[in-house]
Amino acid sequence: DYTAEASVIKHDSTTWYSIIFYKKSLPVDSDLHFAEDLLEFTSHEYLRYYFGEQNVKKDIYYLSEKRVGKCSVLFPNTNRQVVFLWGDQVNNCDLSKIYIGGQLMAESNLEYENNIPENLWRLKSGVRPGMSLYQLRKLNDAAFNFNGGNSRNTGMVASDSTGKLDFKKECVILGCMNCTDPAFYKKTIINSDDAIEEERILFVHTIILDPGKNKSVERPSR
Repeated sequence: DYTAEASVIKHDSTTWYSIIFYKKSLPVDSDLHFAEDLLEFTSHEYLRYYFGEQNVKKDIYYLSEKRVGKCSVLFPNTNRQVVFLWGDQVNNCDLSKIYIGGQLMAESNLEYENNIPENLWRLKSGVRPGMSLYQLRKLNDAAFNFNGGNSRNTGMVASDSTGKLDFKKECVILGCMNCTDPAFYKKTIINSDDAIEEERILFVHTIILDPGKNKSVERPSR
């Protein structure tokens, strides 16, 4: 639960070397209820220290066909799987994004041949991986739009959607089991109510949490 930051400062003819140690106040088990609570774990070492080395694996996450990033996978290939993407690719720290779901784009997931059970993590709002489009629409208490097949991020719920849920803080990507027809792939934007009426089998595939859009994580004490 300790980290260190090293720096070098040159002033005139003098060079100053500094190492600052920080102790992280990690949540106790009774405080770890929701997916947002995982935002406190801002390095691979914190995850390893808290959950045990056998439950955390260093991995590569495929952000696109040409972009990859270093990540750590908590409880890989299980119903509690979470991917932590690091901003500091050298030291595996500085949390950039958290991905929650089953079939994610981590290398270990892509190589895993068996089905991964439905993810058990849920947000404070009630959103969880695997919930149906109808359940998400009911929870939001308002219709919302999401990207269709003719868009860059297919299935992503529009961040400016109105309702009870804040899709700016909790990015939701939908998966679909019957969206292989030309009508779906020609659309850029699809309304949730239209998709329900068309009997599209859509569900929450991935939830992405961004530390910068959620409550700020307190800096460790010195």
